Amino acid sequence: MIQYKVWTQKYGEPFKTKLESALIEQKFQGEKWEEDHFAHIDSFKFTPNKKDKEQSLNNMVTLIGDFIQEELLKGFAKTYLRARKDLDKMEKREIEKLFIHNNYIAKEDGVSYISYYVIYTPIYKELEKYKEINIDGWITFRSEKYKVILEDVIEQTIYDYEMQKDYIQFINFLLQMKGLQEEQIELVHLVPRQDGTILLFDEEEKDQTDYWTKLYCEDLEDEALTIEDRVLHMLITLSPKEIVLHDFYEKLNKPFLETLKTLFRDQLICCKGCEFCQKQL
Repeated sequence: MIQYKVWTQKYGEPFKTKLESALIEQKFQGEKWEEDHFAHIDSFKFTPNKKDKEQSLNNMVTLIGDFIQEELLKGFAKTYLRARKDLDKMEKREIEKLFIHNNYIAKEDGVSYISYYVIYTPIYKELEKYKEINIDGWITFRSEKYKVILEDVIEQTIYDYEMQKDYIQFINFLLQMKGLQEEQIELVHLVPRQDGTILLFDEEEKDQTDYWTKLYCEDLEDEALTIEDRVLHMLITLSPKEIVLHDFYEKLNKPFLETLKTLFRDQLICCKGCEFCQKQL
């Protein structure tokens, strides 16, 4: 009779919780699990379904692989972030949560290519050959390649987190600036063009792009400012009661479109085609 063994000194309780959850969800059919504890070591014996031993082994690999993947992500994030003195405790908690949420993908949900080949496949081969696996040893000694990859991933997560934080601060600043402005004109038409430019028309449908740019942006000498930055500056300064964003608005870069919706949520109307749009084609 084939029997597999999973043993651990450190991860007994969380693995047991993972196993119990899998049993409740009926992810095992006809297999038998036995739990044992001796001298600070937890062991779990697994007897596969006689009718489908291959599927039983795959079910076991999925359970162990999902568990190891999640524990690796948690452990790596805590260790890596502990050394980052430039981040406070709250930032570290938020980054860790974001890192795990973005990178933990259970096998049944379509595990990543990397996780499949550096975690699940080696676990399958080890169980197939030795009929047992030491979770502690696997996490400590068999995950170096995975951790090298995770280092780049967590750096990108930190970068994305800081960019998002800066963006939120920027939006709050713009909202404060907008709140200080009194409404000056009734309506501004925004017309994104396929070439990337954005035209601004007044309520009489006159093109005021060049005039308003010269009037409100002449003192903005920063060459790094984009077209979108200048448009935002003009809109905040003009403080129109209503903004109509015309056809092709879906071609705007997503952050800029989201910023418009956040700043001018009560004033912004998105048009998907009208007579005015047709005139600009």
